[in-house]
Amino acid sequence: MTIYLLRDEFKTAAAAIDGTPSEHIIEADGVVLGTLYVRDMPERPPGWVELFAELTDASLFNHVRSTAALYITEASGRLFALAFGSAGNVGARHR
Repeated sequence: MTIYLLRDEFKTAAAAIDGTPSEHIIEADGVVLGTLYVRDMPERPPGWVELFAELTDASLFNHVRSTAALYITEASGRLFALAFGSAGNVGARHR
């Protein structure tokens, strides 16, 4: 997990997101805690399979699928993003 302090120009969680990941408001006891943005990633072989591609049959290896997520919350008047999985693929504009 990685934590980012979003640039001050982003005043809302939605402003920090590119694209259209699914959006989920996270709340407890009627209080909004933050927003979770989630994007499913396509199936693909693991990156390390390339090491053996020329030496063995690639069908030996399964494909993997992951989910990228970014949780954005406010603290002390600033937005913070917690990245899970391949969160760069969620579409965050935090840099």
